[in-house]
Amino acid sequence: MREMILSGTAIIKEGKLLLLHKVKDQKYEFPGGKVEEGESLEQTAIRETKEEINCEVELIKHLVAIKFEKDNKKIISHKFLARIVSGEPKVNSEHDKILWMQIKDYQNYSLQFNVIEFCQRYLNKELDV
Repeated sequence: MREMILSGTAIIKEGKLLLLHKVKDQKYEFPGGKVEEGESLEQTAIRETKEEINCEVELIKHLVAIKFEKDNKKIISHKFLARIVSGEPKVNSEHDKILWMQIKDYQNYSLQFNVIEFCQRYLNKELDV
């Protein structure tokens, strides 16, 4: 089974998490993507977030690495707590909606596995946010 490493951002404002609705899967996901060769987790998180929401972000700290399987791949998804330093979030062609989701209401949405896991850990106070 192939392994894929992802890195992205958890942007939280007033108890709300910024998520993007992916057209292909019809699920909400974090801004982020695949780590390219020679790129650090931090560089990937910043680059992918900028590509996906058209904003400059600042990483605050690494929060969590969530492991799961999807499409016959082992995935390790790293999330950094981040804040937007410039720009207003806008979607690109991969996504059709931006959602500021109340974390406590996560069960009301169609979410990628790592978002569900993140929300559960956040609500259980397992993440140093």
